[in-house]
Formats: sequence, structure tokens, C-alpha cells
Amino acid sequence: MKFFFMLVVLNFALLSNATRADPSALQPAQPETRYPETQSSSAQRSKTATPPDSSPFESDSPEKQKRIKKLLDQIEATYGVRFGREYAPSWGPRLGKLYSLHKKLADRDWALLAEMYVTFRKSDMKLIVSIPFDKDFRDKGRIGEAMSVLLAMRGKESLEALSKMFSNPNGNSDLWQGDVDIVKNTIEFKPWSSLPEYKKDQEAACKSNEMTACTTLGYLYEREGFRKKSSYLKAKEFYEKACIAGEVLACVGLGRLYDGGNGIEQDSLKAKDLYEKACSTDGAACGAVGDSYKNGLAVKPDYFKAMEYYEIACNTHHAKSCNSLGDFYFQGWEVAQSYSKAKEYYKKACDLGYQNGCDEYTRLNDQQKNALKHE
Repeated sequence: MKFFFMLVVLNFALLSNATRADPSALQPAQPETRYPETQSSSAQRSKTATPPDSSPFESDSPEKQKRIKKLLDQIEATYGVRFGREYAPSWGPRLGKLYSLHKKLADRDWALLAEMYVTFRKSDMKLIVSIPFDKDFRDKGRIGEAMSVLLAMRGKESLEALSKMFSNPNGNSDLWQGDVDIVKNTIEFKPWSSLPEYKKDQEAACKSNEMTACTTLGYLYEREGFRKKSSYLKAKEFYEKACIAGEVLACVGLGRLYDGGNGIEQDSLKAKDLYEKACSTDGAACGAVGDSYKNGLAVKPDYFKAMEYYEIACNTHHAKSCNSLGDFYFQGWEVAQSYSKAKEYYKKACDLGYQNGCDEYTRLNDQQKNALKHE
């Protein structure tokens, strides 16, 4: 499969809730296309940019500069820059080489890479050691992209390191929120998950009873099931192993399989029970239980129970559940009809990025304004 990396600088509110806002939140996430950096964020950076005739690392020790140079050379060699007009191979081979590189890096290399990423982004990508200022922008862009992908492959350790650098004790930001979010977003979408080497690593980890790896394998095989139906059975095998061991996301994944009848017999009751098991830590799972009680899926319809689960999910920022609560108050389903409460929940759903919530809030607001005009 051919993946395209998302090079994104997102607004603060939208990014943190984007995955929860979609009504298909319980479906496997699909890779997105990349977007250009906004002019405003680039302009902000330019205010603190490093002068083009100097290196951000020129005051560092010779030993450290040597390590920086070596790491950059490794990235350049794997990512396909400095090839003249043949700028880079296709995304798949580049990604595979980066994945191989990330397995070779030592702990101190990761710490240095995080520092390089901060400096690289803060300096508006003007110059880093071996990259002249007049180098083609695409070369510099690929270096920044490669750094963010490598850091994402490291996972939460990278986010922790970047978070420490996000604000210094004097309150001056060392890194823009959007730059941290690029790494965070890449971790979520895992564009390298289609690599055979990645699957082999996860299989080895799962055999060693690392349940997060078993959950990951379940997800990979579930996604593969869109093309190869037999893969759903493999997904079920890995999800079951991890769910029994207490991995919440594995229980949610197994619930999806039963809910949709993907590769196994459809069973709404089993799906509901699995979602309920995961509800304590997963808002989307709570919302799915609410749907079961609202629509009477394998259980007797119970609007009070539905609202109970929707409220739990909405409080954990699951946008669709907030919208469902708005529907309850708008329609007066087992509660006193309240347009003000409906608007409150529709607005919350909208703020979390759920478009239907925005539409309902606007419609209800317009109706109330028109009513006042005719009084």
C-alpha cells in the first residue's frame, strides 16, 4: 500500500479532537494526504529565525557537531535527498529505509534528534550544518519531514521529550504547538504500519506477550481485511488475546468485528458487551453502548441508559455522543424538551469538530431568532 505522510500544521482545537469528531470513530483510521504549512505559522517562525549565514548549532561542541552531521547524513542517505533532479524514490522505499534507521539509533541519538527537530523548526529551516541556505526548499522540507517521521516511530518517548522542550522556564516557547502535533498526528496514523518489517517486529513482540503489539497486529489484519476477508480471522485471534489480557483498544477492535460481522458472524450483543468493557477508558466505546440502548441493538431500547453512556462519552470529548445528547433534548426523548440544553450539546459537538452538531446548532439558533422577530 502506498502511503502519503501528512505534513500538517493544525489549529490547536481541531487537531486534538479530529479523530473523535468523525461518526466513524470506531472504524480503523485511514491515511490522510499531506497539507502545506500555513503562511501565518511560517510568518510567526520567521520572527525568531536563525540568520541564514549561521548554523543553529555553531556554538555546540565539536563532538556534538560531529554527531549532528553523522545523523543528518544518515537521514539524507535513507530519505533520498541530494539526488539532483532525482529528488527521492517513492514514499514506500523511503519509509522502509527510515524504519530500518530508527531501529539502529541509540538512546542518545533520539535525544539529539528531538533537539535537532526543535532547532530546525524554530529556525524556519534556514540552515543546519550540512544544508546550505540556498539548497532547494524541497531538500530542506524532506529533512524536516524525515525528522518528524523518525520521532513518531519512537512513539510516546519522543512526545515526552518534545513536551519538555515546548516551554522553557522563562516562558518562551522553544517549539510551536503545530510542530509537536505533526509528530503526534504521525504516531496516530502510523504510515509505516504497512511495512512487512513492522509487522514482523510486532509478531515477535506479541509472541513475547507484549499485548500492545498483539492489539496492533489485530488492527493491521483488520485493515487488511478490507482487501482480504480471511485477514479478519487473524485480527480476531490477536484482538481476543490482548482483550483477555485487559487491553482496552483490543476489546474495542474485537467489538468492531462482531458489530460489523467482519469475517465472523455478526453479534450485536457481544459487540455491546465488549464496548461496555472498554467504556471506562474509551469515549467512543461508551458512545457505541449508548447507540445499542438507543436503537435497541440486541438489547431492549432504553433511552435513560443510552443517555447515561452518551454523557460519559461526551465528557471524554466524543463529539458524536454530544450530538446525540442534543437530539435527546431537542426531541424530548424521556427528558423534558429543552432547546437551550440541545443547543448546548450541539455547540459542544460542533466545537469538537462534528459537522452535524454545527448544522443543528445553526438551524436551532436561526429558528429562535426568527421566532423573536415575529413576536
